[in-house]
Amino acid sequence: MEYRRLLVDPEVVLRDGGSVIGAPDLVEEFRDQGRVHVVTDGTRFLPGDLSNRLESSGIAVDGEPLTGIDLLRSGYNGEEAYMLGKSALLRQAGARSSKNGEDVLVGYDPGFSYDKLQIAEDILRSGGSLYIASRRRFTQITGHKPHQSPINEALSEFAEPELLGFPSENAMDAVRDRFSFVPEATLLISDRLDMAEAGNRMGVDTAVLADESIQNRLRKAEAIRRPDYVLSSLHSLGRKLL
Repeated sequence: MEYRRLLVDPEVVLRDGGSVIGAPDLVEEFRDQGRVHVVTDGTRFLPGDLSNRLESSGIAVDGEPLTGIDLLRSGYNGEEAYMLGKSALLRQAGARSSKNGEDVLVGYDPGFSYDKLQIAEDILRSGGSLYIASRRRFTQITGHKPHQSPINEALSEFAEPELLGFPSENAMDAVRDRFSFVPEATLLISDRLDMAEAGNRMGVDTAVLADESIQNRLRKAEAIRRPDYVLSSLHSLGRKLL
């Protein structure tokens, strides 16, 4: 298959301090035959900040990345919410941040604490809704560290969460609205089964860079969550693309 569009999760091409070995060359070679777009439901970076990080790492992409901030903006219509995450970033989602907010909006929060949990619990027990940007378990960009999933699990004790990231309809609609692509000529590459599921539902081909933990989850995964390609490295991805 000759692909014309590549949808890339930044976690597979960036690591702390720069790019994954081989990523800049792979992306540049692919851009000779098509366009490369970056998609993520992470809230660690604003789209412009992520663009700068990619550029400084030698990775050239087409258009502005789609991030979890965009997905919160498109999926949450409230005016005021208690925000768990980097509040300066989450405020870009369009709502005001307040401990007296009507709902709880959750992104990546490296400073999560029991005090924050208590505030969120009070809002949720009073009838507020819980919106989460991502179900990512770990972040690779700054090393193998816990991401948002443990926070989601804690808050799910008090309310049923609404997912605004992948593989939700909100996230898939945002990809379709942001980027022009023919599904049959598009490949989505990530390190998550949530992204593989989203790609499968959008009708694009999917590839997952799989470590041992992902390999184990794949054995139990439903068909909709299984990618077309399971890869061990970007080098093996290059053989599929070029």
